[in-house]
Parts: sequence; C-alpha cells; structure tokens
Amino acid sequence: MNPHLDNLLSDAEFEIKSRLIRRTLKCDNGVINFSIEQGEEMKVEFNFHRQSPDSNELIKWLNYPIEEIQKIILAMFEKVIHIPIGELGK
Repeated sequence: MNPHLDNLLSDAEFEIKSRLIRRTLKCDNGVINFSIEQGEEMKVEFNFHRQSPDSNELIKWLNYPIEEIQKIILAMFEKVIHIPIGELGK
C-alpha cells in the first residue's frame, strides 16, 4: 500500500492492524469511488456516483448498462488487485 509509511510506523513501534487505499476515478459524467481495505481480510468497495441538478442526467446515469459496470469491476479485480475473476467466491 505505502511501504515507506508502513516502515516509519513500524520503526516507531506501532502495529499496523489494517491498511486502506481510496481513490475517486472518472467514469463518464460521474465517478467511481474505489477502496481497498486490507486487514485480517481484504475488503473491496465500489460506489458509482453522479451528482447533477438535472434529473434527466441522473436518470440516464441510473440506466448505465449493467454489462459496462461489470466490465469495469472485472477489470479492477484483474488488472489492479490481480485477482482473476475465476478465483472470486473461493
């Protein structure tokens, strides 16, 4: 996650119980809030977010094709987290 910070904390005799990385990524006219928490278990969260005063734009965002969302999430698992989708659920 951040080995330099981890080393500083360890050198100061702190025990790291969990680590968290959070990013906000552009996705069309909205964003994907993406976080990975690594502790005793790994926790991955995705939140697709769109803010607009125009209700038609928000309705369009809510109708974002599920197949595209699945592609994005699969790419995150495989290319970023390095977990082949076949290993999920094990």
